[in-house]
Amino acid sequence: MARPRRLCIFCNGISGTRITKEHVFGLWLKEMFPRDETTNHDAISIEWPDELGPKDEIETRDKKQGHVGSKKLRVLCRRCNNEVFGGLEDKAKSALPPLIIGNRARITPDGQALLATWAVKTAMVAEHFKPVDIGIPQADRTWLLENMEPPSRGWFVWIGAYNGIKWRDLSIYQSRLGLSPYPVSRPSEAPHYGQSTTFGVGRVLFCVVSSSSPYIQRFTGHEPDGLFQIWPRQERSILWPPLTILDDNYADAIANIFKNSGIFDQSSDPGGNWSFTL
Repeated sequence: MARPRRLCIFCNGISGTRITKEHVFGLWLKEMFPRDETTNHDAISIEWPDELGPKDEIETRDKKQGHVGSKKLRVLCRRCNNEVFGGLEDKAKSALPPLIIGNRARITPDGQALLATWAVKTAMVAEHFKPVDIGIPQADRTWLLENMEPPSRGWFVWIGAYNGIKWRDLSIYQSRLGLSPYPVSRPSEAPHYGQSTTFGVGRVLFCVVSSSSPYIQRFTGHEPDGLFQIWPRQERSILWPPLTILDDNYADAIANIFKNSGIFDQSSDPGGNWSFTL
């Protein structure tokens, strides 16, 4: 049987151009994160049983050849890859390097939007490492394509200054889960989706959280020390680097935000705000 034709994850095939391979991390980062034929990386998958009650995660770990920055996925058409998001990568190439090496900078509101757009695009592409678990709605990817900024509802991006070892070389970790405002007999039947993507780029740690649930529209509570929200962007500039520098333990906690925090603890009112604590 013929394989079904692949469609671009952003334009959904509207461009009519053929599918090409897209780097999860832009090729320009190779200049700052060199690698050779002996470089390899760990691919780790953690799953929780689809049942109620205490859950013991199941971890699988494989050694993969090549640097994670060299990973490419066949998910974008030629037009979206080269003409549309190529421009975004060019802008990120100008804005990110000073942060990557830890230089002082002022991140303006427009700069925050640029970094957040780049981070969200990275998260959307990286989700296809394991396409069987795709949950980000097509509407969100279409919005990013048409507006060149993250969706205005349900998406949040933070950055932190990082000085550890584990995350600095383009390490990336994604969590995905089902969400329901009411108890369900089986978690897989939850009508809404949530995801978090954490990745390190030199001295910068990104955390991208999104959900399709209409109940999660804004976060309340105390923002963790050392993290700055850049989407929705702030109305003021951020002075960089901040006084609080993240270490490996704190970065690990952020990566496991769904497990370690009350990010989706809801009040008795199903329409109430969800708290963000860590």
